[in-house]
Amino acid sequence: ANPRTSRRQSSAPSSATSATTSADDRRAASRRELGLLLAVTLIALGLRSMTPGRVAVEHFDEGVYASNLFFDRDDAFEYPERRLYAPPLVPWLVEWSIVFFGTGFVGCFLVGVTLGTATVIAVWWTARKWLGPLGAMTAATLVALSGPMIAFSRSCLTDAPLCLWWTLSVGFLFEAVASDRRRWAILSGLAAAIAWWT
Repeated sequence: ANPRTSRRQSSAPSSATSATTSADDRRAASRRELGLLLAVTLIALGLRSMTPGRVAVEHFDEGVYASNLFFDRDDAFEYPERRLYAPPLVPWLVEWSIVFFGTGFVGCFLVGVTLGTATVIAVWWTARKWLGPLGAMTAATLVALSGPMIAFSRSCLTDAPLCLWWTLSVGFLFEAVASDRRRWAILSGLAAAIAWWT
């Protein structure tokens, strides 16, 4: 027997298996998987919104981002020289959250809690492309239970929103390369731009 032919024949099943695994990993999520993702997301939301009475705007940068309403036209309705601390998106979102919900926990921390929780779903969606359903669910669970992620989501800081936009940008970029479709590249660039604006 020709050794080259034997090697080709022995490698063929391996290639076929890899292709099948890749296709299986990218298949539509089952109801069971989506149900588990929902449970993990609700746990993440609960951990990020628990004991609201023990959370306050206490970091200096948080005070900068949450204080737009305390300044008038002379200060352009924002903390003086606010641009030196962060881009405008998070302060703007926190400002409107306070307008609608007041200066309590919901008004000050809704942005961080919401976008920090959404990061769990974004990580699952992005990781699933490389790691399959099991790896994606593991990654999402780690984000949901991560102490630093929970802490940053319970603040007026930019960290949690930034993680969300960068994760989405990476996921969209993967889709752009895999599908060769321009709309995914545009979405990736848009998410990256929002990240820089955060």
